[in-house]
Amino acid sequence: TVKEVTLIKTEIKFKRWILPIYGDMKINKVSTKNAQKIVNQWAKETDQYRVLHSSASRIFKYAINLGIIESNPLSNVMMPSRAKEKVKDETIKVYTRDQLKALFDYVNHCPATYTDDYNKTLLRFLVYSGCRISEALALDWADIDFQEGAISINKTLSDVNRGVKVTAPKTEKSIGVLPMDAKTMAVLKRWQVNQKIYMLETGVTNPTKPFCDIDKTLITHNTFYLRMKKISKNAGIPFLGNHVTRHTHASLLLDAGANMKEVQERLRHSSITVTMDIYGHLSKETKKNTVEKFVNHLSM
Repeated sequence: TVKEVTLIKTEIKFKRWILPIYGDMKINKVSTKNAQKIVNQWAKETDQYRVLHSSASRIFKYAINLGIIESNPLSNVMMPSRAKEKVKDETIKVYTRDQLKALFDYVNHCPATYTDDYNKTLLRFLVYSGCRISEALALDWADIDFQEGAISINKTLSDVNRGVKVTAPKTEKSIGVLPMDAKTMAVLKRWQVNQKIYMLETGVTNPTKPFCDIDKTLITHNTFYLRMKKISKNAGIPFLGNHVTRHTHASLLLDAGANMKEVQERLRHSSITVTMDIYGHLSKETKKNTVEKFVNHLSM
């Protein structure tokens, strides 16, 4: 009843945490005392102990439905409080204008190869659209409307047991049409032509995806991660992960004067609360800079 990527994550939880402890127990022999000891131990080892307990509890609820047991011993467990660890710095990291310039200066001066032209086009698209990398890698050329200057986001690249596959987005809110600037659309149009030329030289024809490999196979998130790591190093800027282009897009929107509602709609968050939680501090910094600009301009 869930997406394959959720199934994979659930299987990992069971194999790593739940089955090593519960796996050899008879379900009708498990007591609340057993379960309490188990969740107490989990609380010492992982901050996911509540999720693990909930996942295990669902097995017992299913056993009740099957008539194997009459009550769920895990429902009477008292959830322990975990000692609070030092809070990590959760500040969203973005590229500065100078770092972004260094990034594009580097990729724009790379030799004309399929991989280098691909990287240049994809990075331009990500920074100027704010798309998630999984959404960009799932795009079809048919999703790009050159006449209207817009991109339809309606799918994503998901992890599955045997690699990756294109699936529907996790939420309906993720689906949308993004207006794009003329220069980015021109870059995509040029790439559409060059991609066909590169592929034709290897005997491959009719590419349907802008961001696939030269043999038309899907490129994974991990491949992009490794490329970004190498590109960042060569460009002389810090490597800030796969989501830095999306965060930078949001930062630039706020710098340009967009309000939080506009950022939410552009990034297609499920609610403005999500946007505020992630980018609220950027909004505060932007407002502070606005005041400083005003004072410096007045010069009194």
